[in-house]
Amino acid sequence: MAGRRLAQHLLPDNLIPSLERVEALKELLRVWNQEHGEEITLPELALRFILTNRAVSTVIPGMRKLSHVETNVAASDAGSLPTELYEKLKQHRWVRKTAP
Repeated sequence: MAGRRLAQHLLPDNLIPSLERVEALKELLRVWNQEHGEEITLPELALRFILTNRAVSTVIPGMRKLSHVETNVAASDAGSLPTELYEKLKQHRWVRKTAP
């Protein structure tokens, strides 16, 4: 069941909207980085967004390479996202269609 839920974004009705949302987040992040002199990457953004929630103390991201481990640790060490960025991201909340 969990694997099926994880792939909801790949369903035909969700794939295009998912990609559009990713592009919108990339643009938001590009502007944020430019305005604030930061270099937050999309994967770092995802991990730090989750860790910004006080109810979350640990995430277990995928790590196929040593460089993934290093960037994941760096993202965790960077801590919570700035409040202003976190609030902007919350505006992108999306409840996708579920599979029948």
